[in-house]
Amino acid sequence: MYSSYTDRIEKIVKKLSEVEYRLELPLDCRVHPMFHVSKLRKYISREDNLIEGIVSLQESNSTYHSPYRILDQRQKRLRNHDIQEYLVAWRGLPLTNSTWESEALVHKYFPSLIIEDNDL
Repeated sequence: MYSSYTDRIEKIVKKLSEVEYRLELPLDCRVHPMFHVSKLRKYISREDNLIEGIVSLQESNSTYHSPYRILDQRQKRLRNHDIQEYLVAWRGLPLTNSTWESEALVHKYFPSLIIEDNDL
C-alpha cells in the first residue's frame, strides 16, 4: 500500500507541452491523468537499495578489496527518512579511495566489521 499518491512511480505516456505531461495511471485511480510539471518529481532510487562501491576491483589483477576500518559516520536525508552512512576504508587501497556506504549494506555484506563509537 502506498503511503501517499505522491509516492507512486508512474509512467509518462506523453509530453503534451513544455509544462504538461500525461501519465499512465491505474484504472481505479480517480485522478485526471494530465499533470503540470510543478506537480511531478524526478524519481530517485533509495540509496540503501543500491550496492554501489561494495566490491572494488583493480583492473590490473582483479583483486577483491575488503573493508578494514570505519573512518567516519554521517546521517543522510533521503526524501522522507534518514539513513546512517559510514566512510569505509578498503584494504589495499589508499584512504582517498574510501567510500560512503549505508549502514544496511555494511551490516548485510560485512557483519564482521565492528562499528564502535570510539573508533570514530
